Amino acid sequence: MGGRTIDVVDAITGERAGTWATTHRRNVRRASQELLAAVALPRDLRIPRRRTRPTGETVPISFFDVYRYLYLDQNSIDNSVVGHNDQNLNVKRIAVFELLYGLSNPRVMELAAQRGRYAQEADKARTAARNVADFLRANAELDPAALDRLRREAEERRAAAESRLTALRTSARPAGADAGLAQQVSQLRARLTELESERQALRRDVEKDRSVLAQLELDEQAAKREAAARDTLTGLEFMQCPRCLQSITEREVAHGNCILCCQPQPENAAQSTALVNQIRDQRKETQALFEEDTTDLERITQEADNLRDRLARALELSEQRTRIPADPLLDDIADASRAAAEATALLDIVVAAQARWASHRQLTTEADEADRIADNIAKEEARLRLQLEQNTTRLADLSQVFNEILASLRDPWYREAHVDSKTYLPVVDGEEFDLLSVGGARKTLVNLAYHLANLSMSISERENVLMPTLLIVDSPRKNVGEGTLDRTVVEAIYRRLHTLQDASGDRFQIIIADNELPQTARSWVRSHIQLDYDHPFVPGVVHPGEDVETLGDQSTVDLE
Repeated sequence: MGGRTIDVVDAITGERAGTWATTHRRNVRRASQELLAAVALPRDLRIPRRRTRPTGETVPISFFDVYRYLYLDQNSIDNSVVGHNDQNLNVKRIAVFELLYGLSNPRVMELAAQRGRYAQEADKARTAARNVADFLRANAELDPAALDRLRREAEERRAAAESRLTALRTSARPAGADAGLAQQVSQLRARLTELESERQALRRDVEKDRSVLAQLELDEQAAKREAAARDTLTGLEFMQCPRCLQSITEREVAHGNCILCCQPQPENAAQSTALVNQIRDQRKETQALFEEDTTDLERITQEADNLRDRLARALELSEQRTRIPADPLLDDIADASRAAAEATALLDIVVAAQARWASHRQLTTEADEADRIADNIAKEEARLRLQLEQNTTRLADLSQVFNEILASLRDPWYREAHVDSKTYLPVVDGEEFDLLSVGGARKTLVNLAYHLANLSMSISERENVLMPTLLIVDSPRKNVGEGTLDRTVVEAIYRRLHTLQDASGDRFQIIIADNELPQTARSWVRSHIQLDYDHPFVPGVVHPGEDVETLGDQSTVDLE
């Protein structure tokens, strides 16, 4: 007990078959995987965590998920059918049922997981594309068609300005020492014009960054408030409306909806935290861009100031040499250079905007491609499920067996019972298991009949139903009283087990933990192990006796 490895022995030959590990251990076979293989199931199988609109998130199937069909424990016998009331276990319960009864197979489940992964990728890419589009529109970015027109216009303007500049420079033939000075003035003016265009563009970018930072800060504050409110109220069960103090316990609220506002609750409580982290990351990226643009703006402003000083000195020197204002031809060249620089700066802005829209198109294309793959996988999955539809007759057989067994257990309220074709859960007199009353051991009897029906199917359909022919029950008389009718129910339970034994011989095993074995069952029960003071459950540990003070009375016991 509690060991991390187990020695496996062949029950027929008595030979040691090897050592299995109960946990992950290198170079040691895992018990769960070996037991799955023993019932012809894959050793490593994962299924989508959600059956409806599955995502890429999967959970593993282990032998313990099969074992829940084989072990009916005392704590859950009257409140849970193979863990159906646990959201995480319920998904695995359904998947295991479909595998055991041939309603699904590993390939179908693998395709379902792949479909969920591609669907998640499509949603993620489409959300990212929508965020990019919203960001561009929020910053007054032109649409792609308008950007195409503006780019053509900018290219035409730049080509015309460069052509005019080439013609002016060809016609300008300054002589002697003034030629170099005139060329210097022209170059300074052209460069100053380029810097002014760049500075205007950077100013616009800085203002955009500042606006986006402010909006992200507001979004982060709102997300934090929402997360704080959810964390504060999580786990609280309101009995009254906190505003008008009226009782809200009598209202019918759909499962999964908030008991206060009746709106659907988010499936993942970590979404708020993820949203805060996402906004925080966006703020960091935008802050980095803001600082980078601010640094570039300061650098270009300083460079432009220096160029103005140099240009002023060059013009002053030119006038001193010629005693006349600068040649008008130089002004024309400067104008042409300015026009070319402005067109180039505009073209750079347009190209950058088009690149952002190209990112949006790429994300949309990725989403469409993921959707296409998911659709193809869904078609293949549907084709395989269609081939498995012939096995649904086993579900009808299970319903019939369950109905017969429950009738034999003398449920006093029983009229009709079947197994739901979608949830694979028992339904009695039109009511689901959760709606049945606990009194009179009704839930206990229904759950026991359901497990006995599964066992009967595994015996009669041994080649088709992969469920092991084993059932452990603890205890079949939970909530059963001591009256005459109650004793009749207990007798009926053991009579049904006797009938199963007569019909199936030694092809199955049932282990039952019961406080009292009916006298009529002692003759046919294969092995009766009675635990008392002289024969304790743990051999070698002697019970101190009936009159010993318990540890709850703050005393100690001597177990020597």
